[in-house]
Amino acid sequence: MQLGPSVKRRRTTHAGAEALHRGVEDVTDTWQSGAETATRIAQRSMGQLSKMFGFGGDGLKETLQQSSSNVKAVMESTTIMTSGFRDVAGEWMRFAESRLEQNLQQFDRLGECRSLHDCVALQTQIVRDNMQALLQSAQRTSERTSQMARAAIDRMSG
Repeated sequence: MQLGPSVKRRRTTHAGAEALHRGVEDVTDTWQSGAETATRIAQRSMGQLSKMFGFGGDGLKETLQQSSSNVKAVMESTTIMTSGFRDVAGEWMRFAESRLEQNLQQFDRLGECRSLHDCVALQTQIVRDNMQALLQSAQRTSERTSQMARAAIDRMSG
């Protein structure tokens, strides 16, 4: 049994969306790993600086506590941002996948047009639907990005 072009396009669309999702996960994992590495380097550097400048006793303890608190705030903010980036990437993935699916369905309908008027009307409707969907997705992304930034700023300030 041979698959029709519509089924092949859907499978290709789904495979592309899955590849994009894996790419987003890889980027966020890399971001998280980099933040953790930066934390370890900062802690090690503080220990070396305290030895170099002769910090000791209460001064060293206070400096290390402050540094630890700062690193913790950065890590918590990074975690918030990573989660937000995943949400935003997921929103764009859902947008792309839904629009591709919708456009494939509309493409099939374009092939059924019997007049230039019908073809132009359908094309302009496709453009309008895509623009509306893009703006709605952009609004959701903007709202999520603002929430993420507020939460990260609150964590850094706290």
